This record gives sequence, C-alpha cells and structure tokens, in this order.
Amino acid sequence: MTRSDIWGPESVKQCVAAGLGLSLISEHAVVDDVRWESLAVLAVSPRPRSRPVDLVCRRDRLRSPAERTFTGVLRMIGSWPRELSAR
Repeated sequence: MTRSDIWGPESVKQCVAAGLGLSLISEHAVVDDVRWESLAVLAVSPRPRSRPVDLVCRRDRLRSPAERTFTGVLRMIGSWPRELSAR
C-alpha cells in the first residue's frame, strides 16, 4: 500500500472532488464548496470533538487597528460561527 501526505485544505478538497475518497476537514474550509454544491457534508455520529484554535501574531510588532478589531470580535462571540449544518 502506498501512503501519501496531502498538505492544506485546498489540496484535500481537490482530492475529494476528484473522487479519491472522503476527508474530515474544518467546516469553514468548505463553506463555499458546500454552497456551490461541489462537495457535500455527511452526517457523522457522534460528531468529532471541537479542537482548539489559536490566534497568533508576531511578538515584535504592534497589531493594526483592523487586527485589534478582529481580535475584539472573536473575544465577543467566543467561538467560530456555525455556517454549515450536517447533511
């Protein structure tokens, strides 16, 4: 059996679209693909646990006004928006 490593969500989505199999991928990575009906979300039970996401920045520079606003919005909502529902 041959093992291949595929890096990045775009490569994973291209492989799935080409019929090479299934993948577990972050919901936000497939919002447009599901909307355009090029990929479908399958129901998985039980749903995989959420995984933590870190917001990172360079330690040696100040954040821009846009970055500070974005950080504030993330703190306000407390989580990523749920844009997809399992189908």
